[in-house]
Amino acid sequence: MNFKELFRQDYYLVGNAMKAIEQFDKVYPEYHLAMYAKRSQNILTPLLAADYHTGMELAAKAGATAIAESYDKLSVFEKSPKLFHNLKDLFGVSVQVLRALHRDQINDGVMTRIREIYEYQPAFLQFDSYTDSMMEFYMRGNITRRRVRRAQADNGIGALNDRQILQILRYLQKHPDDGQYYLDYLNACAQLGEYEYGLTPNLPIREAHDRVVARIRNKHDMATQRSFEMVVKSANYLALTTWLTEEDEEFYDKDPLMVIAPETSDDLFKESESMHNCVRIYVPSVTNRYTRIYFLREKDELDKSYGTIEVSGDGQRLVQAKAFGNKKLSVRAQRFVTKWCKHKRITIDTWDITEGL
Repeated sequence: MNFKELFRQDYYLVGNAMKAIEQFDKVYPEYHLAMYAKRSQNILTPLLAADYHTGMELAAKAGATAIAESYDKLSVFEKSPKLFHNLKDLFGVSVQVLRALHRDQINDGVMTRIREIYEYQPAFLQFDSYTDSMMEFYMRGNITRRRVRRAQADNGIGALNDRQILQILRYLQKHPDDGQYYLDYLNACAQLGEYEYGLTPNLPIREAHDRVVARIRNKHDMATQRSFEMVVKSANYLALTTWLTEEDEEFYDKDPLMVIAPETSDDLFKESESMHNCVRIYVPSVTNRYTRIYFLREKDELDKSYGTIEVSGDGQRLVQAKAFGNKKLSVRAQRFVTKWCKHKRITIDTWDITEGL
């Protein structure tokens, strides 16, 4: 068995193993072995990391167990260990930030964004752990440079300041189950040009969200529908689907999944109701070419919603890829999306995809 196979397995402590580790920890506390053993099922990581890569050893000893176990996801571990001497040099963020990350939140795109945020304002990352909605905000929000915070400014609300960003992050930390509704509430408010119930509503967020979305739907008119259809039926938009050309049909022939484009703005409302997400509020963004929405479908069940995909307006970055209820796609679906992105030359810029990279 090679090193990669060893690190992929889960090895549980049995008998007096934990007691022996605690005794070792008293003699050599600098290795943090007892702390690591309590946090991770793969006790081989700290024991063998020195033979595999110094970065893994450093992460294990520092208690950043998720980083140590993510050697197969991070290209930084392909670099020579001689190029760095500590985790800060390697990742560009403090050890505290690395400890707060969970393994399913880690990939190259996330680490790049976390470093950018840390360089701009370390206070944005000073939390013991990050909820899924916090990670979503880190990845999707333009929070590293005021001059590029256009999503709100273009819609009349104005750019978020640092105090407001911290307020949002604290809210997302306290409301982990409703985080996605809150982020969609922010997007809806941006379209309306006002925070109808405040930046962090006091009433239940789902209620505030539904009220704002209802206002948006009432503003939806025939002119918008026609403009939307012109955009989604353009050759440039359809180029990212998997069925447009014979080359695509051949390339994806054996895949059970496919990527299609919406045909009308009402398709986004249907997708939103079926998938329990808020893609319906993206009609103006698609119409104005700020973003693109695609649907992931099973080839033999095209009428059944399976996944919702958001790509940047220029078609170059994957922003979101969600399953029902804004949950992560299955491993199979993530691998297909990764294949699709590579074929269409789309950069994966979201923590939604961790498989097949």
